[in-house]
Order: sequence, then structure tokens, then C-alpha cells
Amino acid sequence: MSNGSVLAYIGTYTRGKSEGIYVYRLDPSTGALTFSSKTADVKDPSFLAIHPQKRALYSVNELGVVDGKPAG
Repeated sequence: MSNGSVLAYIGTYTRGKSEGIYVYRLDPSTGALTFSSKTADVKDPSFLAIHPQKRALYSVNELGVVDGKPAG
């Protein structure tokens, strides 16, 4: 990452205008966030975790119903 910035991943409930997982660059020296990208095909990603070796980003999706059955 350039200039010491780090990535910040933000999961959102996908109701209204929110679309899934957003990626921002965080400048630790100023606290500034700059939008980088988003993954809009993820429904209600309420919890995110990064793989210990930073190979993957995991998402827990908070869904009320899956395949017609109650879910959590």
C-alpha cells in the first residue's frame, strides 16, 4: 500500500442504499478514509474477519430466511 495506508473493510446491512462490503484506504497519520471499491453481491454482511495470513476476507451474513427456512 502506498504512503503507509491500510485497508478498512466495512460490512453493511443491505437494506435501503447499502450494497454489501465496502473497502476504504485508511491513512493512519490523518485518519482520512478514501473509498476504494465495494462488493455489492453480498447480502447483509454483519461481521467480517480477515484470514490470519491475509489470504481471504470472511463474511457472516445475517439472513432471516435461507431457501425458505428460518435462519440466523
